[in-house]
Amino acid sequence: MKTIARLAAVAALAAALVGCRAHNLRRAEAAIARGDYENAELLLQRMLQRSPQDAEAHLLTGKARLLRGRLEGGAEQLEIAAQLDPGLKARIARVYFDAGTRLEGGRMYFQKAIQHDPQIAPQISAWALKAAQSKADAQQWTQALETAQTQYRAGQDQIRAALRKEPFELETMRAVMTKTRAARQNFDQILQGVFAVAASKMSHAGRQALADWPPGRKSASKQ
Repeated sequence: MKTIARLAAVAALAAALVGCRAHNLRRAEAAIARGDYENAELLLQRMLQRSPQDAEAHLLTGKARLLRGRLEGGAEQLEIAAQLDPGLKARIARVYFDAGTRLEGGRMYFQKAIQHDPQIAPQISAWALKAAQSKADAQQWTQALETAQTQYRAGQDQIRAALRKEPFELETMRAVMTKTRAARQNFDQILQGVFAVAASKMSHAGRQALADWPPGRKSASKQ
């Protein structure tokens, strides 16, 4: 009976600790959401003193530091989280994505997001496209195009790798070709958006000259 009682006590303690951890993580997330990064870090540091291998605590510490503008310290914590729990890579990519939409130097954050989860690239492109349309900002357009181009080139590299693989895997080739085709469509969409916004700011004569490009070409209506 005593053994059963001890096991029950240990189980109850373990449950309490898990519940306490979950509660503290929620508190830290709430503090970050309201911009109270300093208190979030203090809470998370106390958690990490007790449990240095807590990947989620490292992730949230990294997020708080990034949003405070501490790139190096934030990135270090996020990399530790990824090493402790590779299953967090999509969430880590999202942290970098959120930082990129809020902080200067967004391109750097977006590149890190793609390194952790290439599937986030279309979201980055869509955000940059929307931002560029609302601000008519050439830098935002450039960022959107470069991100989409990086994704497309990565797809091409995956196709080459699939071709070199022995034995050849048909399903793998189909999957990477589908991904690359989607990346190309994403790139074309952004490029066409740039073209449309640029045309909207041209004079009628400027648009006419663009329609007749290259020089010497005549539109069908003039032939």
